[in-house]
Amino acid sequence: MATDDEEASTSSQPPPAKRQRRTESGQCGLEKKHKVFLSHSGKDKAFVSHLDHRLRSFHHYPFFDVHEDSLPRGDKFADIIFQASKQCRLAIIVVSDDFFMSKWPMLELASFVEAKDGVNPKMKILPVFYRLTVAEFKEPERQRVWFEEWEKLKESDKRLDISSWENALRVLGGHNGAVHCEIGQTEDEYVESIVQSVFRSVRPDVLYDDSHVKGGKHLCEDIDAMFEKSKGSRSTGTVQCPIIGIYGLGGIGKTNLCQIAYNKFVGEVFGRACLIEIGSKNKTCLESQREVLRALTGAHDELLNSSVTDVDKVV
Repeated sequence: MATDDEEASTSSQPPPAKRQRRTESGQCGLEKKHKVFLSHSGKDKAFVSHLDHRLRSFHHYPFFDVHEDSLPRGDKFADIIFQASKQCRLAIIVVSDDFFMSKWPMLELASFVEAKDGVNPKMKILPVFYRLTVAEFKEPERQRVWFEEWEKLKESDKRLDISSWENALRVLGGHNGAVHCEIGQTEDEYVESIVQSVFRSVRPDVLYDDSHVKGGKHLCEDIDAMFEKSKGSRSTGTVQCPIIGIYGLGGIGKTNLCQIAYNKFVGEVFGRACLIEIGSKNKTCLESQREVLRALTGAHDELLNSSVTDVDKVV
């Protein structure tokens, strides 16, 4: 479950302190809404938790009902869910039979479609076929079972608008989605492909504020060209890491340039990017190594804390 392009969530895993989120106006500050909404049946919670963890590893903080930053205790959950569903930039629909047989997932789907037709036309809807194939989703007999279940739900709750659910189902069928169960594909690989789709649609929640820097786009183009030239000059058969050195007197903007580059390229490499100040007085070498590995691999903190103890192991 999640929300808007210009605003993101505060997470139970707070982003690095040196990064500040930007609002639409360019001012620094914590954004209050989520960009991505994970809509699902409760029976698919384990899979959605897996996807949520991978997204949070790469600084995407989706609206997901298990987190207090999504559904704070003491608040009216229905109001929050509908607000988030109308504001999100990307609605991920975890498609399964149980999704279409459940009241709240269908309410969320109808809310997405209503918002896309009205207050939030830029919203994208991504069907993620989990325990249902595309062909099975389109079977008339299977959909008839869903319609019959909706009628039963309406008998117990006269407020339900079943016609909006039928329209939402038609709209969902017109969206290209992530197809599950490709030959030889594991769940981990499927989740990674979904994460990449998210990065193509929505930028990460955590960016550096570079609104005060002029000409950043052209500087990034120069850096990109140098990287490509460096890669092209390497001999084949060995894995090499292109390195570009930026040097000059203190205060001329070297760190700003690196922040601009991070903002531009982090989406292109699906979040596997980080900016580390070597020799910072506030960090040990080991802490920096762990931050690099966390950003580039998405490894759990438990694994990093137990195994990353020296440079050799990092390499």
